[in-house]
Order: sequence, then structure tokens, then C-alpha cells
Amino acid sequence: MYYNALSDMDVFGIIAEASNIRCGGNPTDYTLQTFLAEYPQFAVVDETGQPIVPCVVLQAWFNLAYA
Repeated sequence: MYYNALSDMDVFGIIAEASNIRCGGNPTDYTLQTFLAEYPQFAVVDETGQPIVPCVVLQAWFNLAYA
């Protein structure tokens, strides 16, 4: 009887819901400049004016997160 109750469940749907991975597009345009405005600690520069976190690294993280 226990298996009969579970036969109507969509196992893949449960796994997808539990994975916290969502499909679809982003609701708004989000740019690297928007990110740096919200998280200014990533825009810190050293005494020579060079960013602590290189721009190429920030862009890679941003692209991954935005995807």
C-alpha cells in the first residue's frame, strides 16, 4: 500500500525542486557595475589604483552567476 501512494509522485520533479536550480531568464538587466555598486568591497583598489580583484576575475564570476 505504501508503494501505491508513491506511484503518483514525480520523483524527478521532487529532485528538481530540492536542487534549488531554477530555469528561465533573469527578471532585470544586471551589470557588473550594478554588482559593484551593491558590493563595493569587490571594487577596492590598492595604493597604485589597481583593483584588488582583477577585472577579468570579476567578469568571470559575474558571467557565471548571471547565467
